[in-house]
Amino acid sequence: CSTEVVNAQLQQRCGNTIHVSTLQTPAATPMRGVTTQLYTVPGDSTRQIVVNHYD
Repeated sequence: CSTEVVNAQLQQRCGNTIHVSTLQTPAATPMRGVTTQLYTVPGDSTRQIVVNHYD
């Protein structure tokens, strides 16, 4: 599985599955084997940290 940001959209790919969300809409999206969480950087709402948890 992989996660990348393309044109301000978070694209999470796992096998043939692609989940797309905007950075303005924080999401925790479970997929088999990986969960992605977004955290806003304190003091700068335009920046976010992407954290992936793998099973």
